[in-house]
Amino acid sequence: MQSAEFSDLLTGVQGLLAMIKRRRALFKADAAANGYPAATDEELVYWTALYYNPGENDGLAQLIKYKSKRKLSDWIKRGEYPHAQKVLRNYRMLKAMNVF
Repeated sequence: MQSAEFSDLLTGVQGLLAMIKRRRALFKADAAANGYPAATDEELVYWTALYYNPGENDGLAQLIKYKSKRKLSDWIKRGEYPHAQKVLRNYRMLKAMNVF
C-alpha cells in the first residue's frame, strides 16, 4: 500500500523519520500515563518499532493489559513481536560497529 510519494530520497527519509518520531512520542506518552518508568535506549528502540508495526493500538493495549505486572524489558526478554526484535537486533549490531 502506497501512502505517500516523495520527489527525492532525502524527502522520503524525512517523511519516514517523521512517522517514526511520532510513534516514539506516542509510546512515551502512553508508557508514562500507565505508570511505566522512563525507557532505556534499547526499550525505546523496541517499543518505537512495536508502535510503528504492528501499531500504536496494539502497543497501548499491551501496556494497559500488563500495567504493574511487567517491566518494559519483559517483552524483549520473552521474544515477543518479532519485527520489533529484529529492529532491536539491527540497532545493537549498528551500535557494536560504532555506526553511531
